[in-house]
Amino acid sequence: MTTLREAVPKDIDHIMDLERLCFNEYTRESAETYRERIGCFPQGFMILKADGEFAGAASSEIRPCRVEISANDFALGHSIKGALALDGEELYISSIAVLPQFRHRGYGDFLLRGLIGHVKKNFPQVTKGILLINEDWKGARQIYLRNGFSDRKILKGFFTESGGAQRDGVIMGNDRLNAAPSSDQFYGF
Repeated sequence: MTTLREAVPKDIDHIMDLERLCFNEYTRESAETYRERIGCFPQGFMILKADGEFAGAASSEIRPCRVEISANDFALGHSIKGALALDGEELYISSIAVLPQFRHRGYGDFLLRGLIGHVKKNFPQVTKGILLINEDWKGARQIYLRNGFSDRKILKGFFTESGGAQRDGVIMGNDRLNAAPSSDQFYGF
């Protein structure tokens, strides 16, 4: 059985293991950043479990819609306290990751749709979505494209690889976020 639930502080060790396995040292968030995000916006931080095992997580925040988007809008380690606007219309998906052993089974789509559905259930005014991915994250890009996101802007050299190479960031957006299935069974609460 696959379930989603809101993250709680005791999940931090699993979340940090996920960060280490899925992101390089230049892309990882800190435990303090995630603790703050869980504390400020638990509805936007989901834990994925597959057959009772921790399999992935997604974090987000609600922001006012922006006309101009810059690299600063996606700064690693930024405080959610200064960015969160619960009356905003745009969901910024700051991180989605699935452990390597659970990939290629549809869990990325499940996690994305579940996050969007849960946020929209609690904050129905949210109609848009935005995120940033590394140009090399082909699998993640396909998940977002399947779910209505499209390329909006390129941030040249935004990401640093472990060897020091720079990679472009791709800002993707969706102006018509669709909710996931409305059944509470979907979320596992």
